[in-house]
Amino acid sequence: MVPHDQTTSRTDRDATHTGDTPGFDVDDGIGGQVVVRGPGSAPRVLIIEDNPRVAMSIVESVRAMGGFARVAPSGEVGVPLAIQGSFDVVVVDIGLPGADGFEVIRRIRGGGAAVPLMVLTAQVGIEDIVRGLDGGADGYLAKPFRAEQFKASVRALMRRAPRDAEAVIRCGDIEMDVFHKKVRRSTRSLRLTPIEFRLLRALLLRQGEIVPRSVLMADVWSGTSSVDSSLLDVHLSRLRGKLEQEWEPKVIETVRGRGYRVQDSKGRSATRSPGPGSPRP
Repeated sequence: MVPHDQTTSRTDRDATHTGDTPGFDVDDGIGGQVVVRGPGSAPRVLIIEDNPRVAMSIVESVRAMGGFARVAPSGEVGVPLAIQGSFDVVVVDIGLPGADGFEVIRRIRGGGAAVPLMVLTAQVGIEDIVRGLDGGADGYLAKPFRAEQFKASVRALMRRAPRDAEAVIRCGDIEMDVFHKKVRRSTRSLRLTPIEFRLLRALLLRQGEIVPRSVLMADVWSGTSSVDSSLLDVHLSRLRGKLEQEWEPKVIETVRGRGYRVQDSKGRSATRSPGPGSPRP
């Protein structure tokens, strides 16, 4: 199990950052980063975490998946790596020194990086969850958590990311560009929060189907077990308010006792087009 944040001694920190930790191929990087190579090529994970014990516990999980991990001890080191690097997942601890995790997420997204972000924190207050996810995080794990839970969260984020880079989804007069994270309805550009964007995407990908609440929760709050399901109602209400102005047909249908469904005014299925760099048929 990944531990809570603990106060570490100077010896602990030296062992972590000089390659003396047994069982790891550790190589000092710029600014105290730690690079660990596993036997495989995936996943590639950037861990922005200042506690060496927590960071190395996560590294163990990545290495067990056959992947590559890089540890940055602060946002100042981690943000440029997240923006410029080619990582599959970036893990961000909320309790970082200097710029905290919320600010780090803001800077990463502000720099144009679309890499999936997973938030780690010892705090489980609903306000922190909402703030992190609304700020641009894609998943949330509260410490302590088990290694298998972390691995499953990484796999879920990686499954979702390739589809995000390959499609423009259309449904009637709605168009979602998942690569550039833009949504239009007719001539209107919609300003959606990251959660609203993921929620609409989850519905559009299953357009015409009844999508259970549990499926939406799993898609929107990937890897998060402590989110109150009432948050789904809050964000659906806000999304409807942006999508469905008074003169426009309703888009999101509530099927009582079963879930939600999206279809255009003619009942047609959504279409998907290749995104930038994707092969065309």
